[in-house]
Amino acid sequence: MATAFLKNTYVDFNDGVVRIEGEQVYVHFIKQFEKCADALRNTESQKQQLILKYVKVELRYFRQFILAGTDGYYRNEFAEVLKVLFDDESNPSKILNIKQWQLISKKWRVLGRKLDMRLKRNKDIEEWINTLEVLVKHFHTVQTLETAAIHDLKQILASEKKKYLFSLS
Repeated sequence: MATAFLKNTYVDFNDGVVRIEGEQVYVHFIKQFEKCADALRNTESQKQQLILKYVKVELRYFRQFILAGTDGYYRNEFAEVLKVLFDDESNPSKILNIKQWQLISKKWRVLGRKLDMRLKRNKDIEEWINTLEVLVKHFHTVQTLETAAIHDLKQILASEKKKYLFSLS
């Protein structure tokens, strides 16, 4: 799991569905939100309203996407699984890794709340641009935190390979 997350994978299925994995997932969202913000900033009024409609739909869809992972976009559940997996507290790295995932979970919850509030009250173009900028900032933060947490988890699991009975290659 940890190794797969650290590898950028792109799978194009026959039906047009694309699956991306690894750090490029964050890059994908960052680029998408930056493009939307730039389009709102640099477009004349008539086209701007069409772009704004697209942004509203995209952000509402993204909010639903986040809601699917009810507690910190599944990160809190992941931390709970690690608590059970790491049944001893002799290794401080394990405790630290669990705390990393709990922090990441909080970041996702905060984003969900902020996005929900902004979707309800945004009225003008500048507020929508600001919301997109908040999302970009969030994804930069989460990318750094989650990549570090996965890397640390990989180190922990590799150091105790025999105990966890699975391969990390």
